[in-house]
Amino acid sequence: MDVNVKENWETLYGLTRLCSEMQPWNTIPEGIPFVYIQKDTGREIIFSMLGSEYPFCGFAVYQSWIDFCAARHRMRGQNKKREPLFLLQNATIGKWGCRSDVSKENYAVLKELDLRGHGDGTWLFFERYRVGYAPASLTDTDVEALADSMGNLQMMLRAYFEHGGMQELKPGTMMIRTYDPKSKLFHTGVAPMLPLIKPDYPVFTVSDNKNLRQLACLPTSQYSLEIDWSYLPMPLKNGTEVFIPRLLIGANTDGNVLITNYVLADMDQANGVLNTLAKVFLEHGKPAEIRITDRELEGILSDFCKKVSVSLRFSKTLPSVNRFRNAFLKDLRFNSD
Repeated sequence: MDVNVKENWETLYGLTRLCSEMQPWNTIPEGIPFVYIQKDTGREIIFSMLGSEYPFCGFAVYQSWIDFCAARHRMRGQNKKREPLFLLQNATIGKWGCRSDVSKENYAVLKELDLRGHGDGTWLFFERYRVGYAPASLTDTDVEALADSMGNLQMMLRAYFEHGGMQELKPGTMMIRTYDPKSKLFHTGVAPMLPLIKPDYPVFTVSDNKNLRQLACLPTSQYSLEIDWSYLPMPLKNGTEVFIPRLLIGANTDGNVLITNYVLADMDQANGVLNTLAKVFLEHGKPAEIRITDRELEGILSDFCKKVSVSLRFSKTLPSVNRFRNAFLKDLRFNSD
């Protein structure tokens, strides 16, 4: 291990252990953000506590307010799709676990630093999460950035525990640390919570071409098509990375499944969905309507449906899709090995 990289790892582990001595997850509810505004870039780094005790306690670090809001939106949902929600966020996670939780790469780091755990709940390790991917080890750049941020989390936790923040931090508020260029000092305190931003999914515009015009000219059949997709609790390897695939499902309202198709995280998902739909139209005719419950799919399908003259309707539930999905997912379990 490079000397500078090892120094950054040692700094990261040292600061994290100082933070852990305060046991913030025992008193700070999940979802209460601790926000550090970077001095040089003005970019916000958001910390959120996770869990309260072994087998799951730690913290998540988000590189933007949007990423934090997206994670909260997913975690607070009802998860009717039975997706592995914790994996579907853009964050760096530090947590305490047991030896079996630690990857080969993280074990090598702990061995190099002579910081191996001694029993369940004593193995501290870090992983990088991205939506659609299995957790991965930190890069050298990740380690350097996180080590810098952890020092500021320590200062915010001290303000919380030692300087009255515990009494002031309530639902609807957040802890924030900013730099004042006039006084050339950092200031830490409690502020009103920033508004939580709902995920925004752009509309996918379909270019006019011969194939699209062919679909538009197809006769309309008397069936309704339910469409949805779900991230699966199983990994697929592609080179050095491990993806979490999506299962695209389409079924008519009589319960006949017309689409079962994997859509990988690294694919052009919009075109993958539309090409699959085009095949269904050519084989079964255009449906009278397409029913969805997913806002991201709405963004992908809205322009397409308009141009091929198919009604697109947002529904509360998709019973035919749900029956197939529940049967398909019944025996699946996420396993990153």
